[in-house]
Amino acid sequence: MWACELNDSVPHTMTASQPRWTSLSLALSLVVLAGCQSLLERPEEQVICAISIHAFAAQELQKTRLARSVEAAEGRAITVRSTPLLTSHNIMAMDAMVDPSGRKALRAVLDKHGQTCWLQACAQYPGERLAVLVDGVFRFSMTVPANPPNDGSFYILGPWADAEMKSIAEHAIPNYKLLNN
Repeated sequence: MWACELNDSVPHTMTASQPRWTSLSLALSLVVLAGCQSLLERPEEQVICAISIHAFAAQELQKTRLARSVEAAEGRAITVRSTPLLTSHNIMAMDAMVDPSGRKALRAVLDKHGQTCWLQACAQYPGERLAVLVDGVFRFSMTVPANPPNDGSFYILGPWADAEMKSIAEHAIPNYKLLNN
């Protein structure tokens, strides 16, 4: 044992193992902090082109916590329900395609939870408009089908730019893996 003094008046004793534990704790903390920083710097560990589908907020909900304002691409704000009906958390994969009428669409393949949520949304909101957000920004609204496909997927028909569709489709699988690990 060796002695150290604090405030020059009170002698304290410290065992030889205490400095080792202190050094080990400090070293471990630095490793953890460095590891967290490196995770933040890895672009493959970021959710990019995240999709969320929201119901529009009714007038009586707009000043409550059940609704939130989101920016639209044109610079205006719209109010949607705070809790999304579907997100990239539930979309296992996406394909960019053109439907038979010539409209651009993203076909989203849903996991089991997403399938249940989408079927419930179709039963609750048939024919109504839902807000489509990409990275938290309102892009357009889509109509909820009364009879959704029975193959675990749904289609987001919209005014998509080709590059945007491609990017969203390419990021769907990495986003799903990242959000569900």
